[in-house]
Amino acid sequence: MPPAPSKADQLYDQGKALLKERKIDEAVKLFEQAIQENSRHVGSHESLAAVYFSRKDFAKAAEFFEKATKLDPRRIDPLINLGAVQNRMENYQAAAKTLRLAVSRDRKNPAAYYNLAIAQKGLHQPHLAVSAYKEVLKLDPKMIDALQNLANLYLDMGNIQQAQFHFHKALEIDPKFEKAQRGLERCHAVAEEKKKEHNPFGRLVNMEELANRTAEKKLRTLTPQERFDDRNAVHQLAKECEHSAIVLLNTLRDRVGPALTRLNHSLSQSEDPFMMLRESEALPREVATLERAHQDLRARIHSLREHEKTIRE
Repeated sequence: MPPAPSKADQLYDQGKALLKERKIDEAVKLFEQAIQENSRHVGSHESLAAVYFSRKDFAKAAEFFEKATKLDPRRIDPLINLGAVQNRMENYQAAAKTLRLAVSRDRKNPAAYYNLAIAQKGLHQPHLAVSAYKEVLKLDPKMIDALQNLANLYLDMGNIQQAQFHFHKALEIDPKFEKAQRGLERCHAVAEEKKKEHNPFGRLVNMEELANRTAEKKLRTLTPQERFDDRNAVHQLAKECEHSAIVLLNTLRDRVGPALTRLNHSLSQSEDPFMMLRESEALPREVATLERAHQDLRARIHSLREHEKTIRE
């Protein structure tokens, strides 16, 4: 027989029921009472954080999410939520630190990468934000907000082709998505403006303008944190490439090679037609597994090249 719920659990459950009835103030009182009964009641801390977030009291929301992360460090959700709140407070440095910790604990969580990308954009680190959004879309290709944000980021960076590509991807998911429609209109406007600036007969270089642009480029250097994050991103992508290559080689050695040997043996030495049929059907399955491993390796290499291209831009 399961143990009876504690007084704190009872108060928490009552508070959750009141939230469903939209009796917010009464629910808050019950969550606070639950914490008085048990100061380590994680659920009550998270619920209070969510209430304060909905009320746009981000400082209080951050306070309770941070307490929840300390009470149960194993759980990733309070950590991601803390980073999201810090983004809303425009405390991007703290948000990036929080969300890098979240990513290190769970590299398969798209919400962690999504919020990290927002923090990196806030820190004027567009190349790192691009990499983070790409991780989101690897894990959740249909996250329409990530496609939209990545497209906007590319547009801000002047990469119209990539911006259009991702706006179109968003519209494939939701053809009525107005933000993506407006984004494509902006892409068209920017492209038209660039065409007007282009003079097929050439024009004299404005030396003062050129000197200013050159000076700006010289002044733009990566911060130590940006260099650190970039090295980490490249290291992670390289590790993923290495892992995919190992999987490809192992598949070739352990599955396709033996399947070919068995098929050759059945055709040349066996008189059992069922064995021949079984082995002839097995080989295409193993080849398909090899092809999937090959595609995964190509995708990883493409991600690494795209990251390098983004850094150069």
